[in-house]
Amino acid sequence: MGRSLKLPNKLADYWDSDFLGSKGSCTTYFEDYLLAEINQPLMLGLDEVDRIFQSPEIANDFLAMLRSWYEMSKI
Repeated sequence: MGRSLKLPNKLADYWDSDFLGSKGSCTTYFEDYLLAEINQPLMLGLDEVDRIFQSPEIANDFLAMLRSWYEMSKI
């Protein structure tokens, strides 16, 4: 996503799997870095999302994260 926004990769600055886990780290990276650097709305489009179901553990975490983002957007 950062590359698409032409932003430098700063994953190492925001990623903390031990404390936040992958969902928390991804959310922090989006909220505190990517979204903070742009001055326009961002739409996330997913193509061929069915391919994620080949890895059930990843699919469960990823889809739960997207659901939590959706729920947070209502607030």
